[in-house]
Amino acid sequence: RYFKSNKHEKKCYELMDDVIFVSNDAKNKFQQLFNVTTSTKVIYNLIDCKTIVLRANEFKVEKRKFTVCLVGRLVRQKQFDSIIRVARIFVDNGYDIDFWIVGAGCLESDLSKMIHDLHLDDNVHLLGYKPNPYVYIKCADLFVSCSLAEGFSLVVAEALCLGKAIVSTKTVGPVELLGSNSEYGVLADNDDESLYNAIKLFVNDYNKVFVYQDKAAKRSLMFDVEKTMNEIDALEKPTQKEKDLKTTLELCLEMYARGFEFS
Repeated sequence: RYFKSNKHEKKCYELMDDVIFVSNDAKNKFQQLFNVTTSTKVIYNLIDCKTIVLRANEFKVEKRKFTVCLVGRLVRQKQFDSIIRVARIFVDNGYDIDFWIVGAGCLESDLSKMIHDLHLDDNVHLLGYKPNPYVYIKCADLFVSCSLAEGFSLVVAEALCLGKAIVSTKTVGPVELLGSNSEYGVLADNDDESLYNAIKLFVNDYNKVFVYQDKAAKRSLMFDVEKTMNEIDALEKPTQKEKDLKTTLELCLEMYARGFEFS
């Protein structure tokens, strides 16, 4: 722990000018815990959709069939073991789907063994770290996030920029990005069956892919580099009270320099 207690932590936050959050949900949960009087603001992570789209077109990859793409570090928080079990359910029910997992991490050997043990070598593919994951996200039919927890999911935001149909577990960031009622992507409970059923919606009805691609493209308009930078710059600008205080101090210093004595 970095603080002796929640009370000590709250005191530290109340010494700050502003406390910034990457999502409204994170801000609300923080206030429920600390209820600080300090100014609190939400500034979304900087998402440059134009650059993401450009990079997604740098080269092409080919897919063989309906393809689901996931991107992230191969760590427990990302729960890629869950998607491997979901892939097994699809195969057991007669589906032939590819799952691309883009990323590297400490669980790579464990996940590779799991894929082999479940006889999924033809369906689940660990693609490793890719400096440009956007090409793979763009090529896939569906983007999935199965994380146990996410503050603000950068990769979900990037998938929105690429106009992808998205399925995500109900974690803080994706719920805010996709809408609590799945307005811009389908949210699933954090269990294998729920994730399977959410993905199956798109596999069984490709028209839903097109519908959610359109929704994602519209949602991506929330990301505005200039607006975000202006919000960040505004944090450094003094308030009117601070400006008035500075003016008063400068006036006092000038009067003092001219020999005026303060009583």
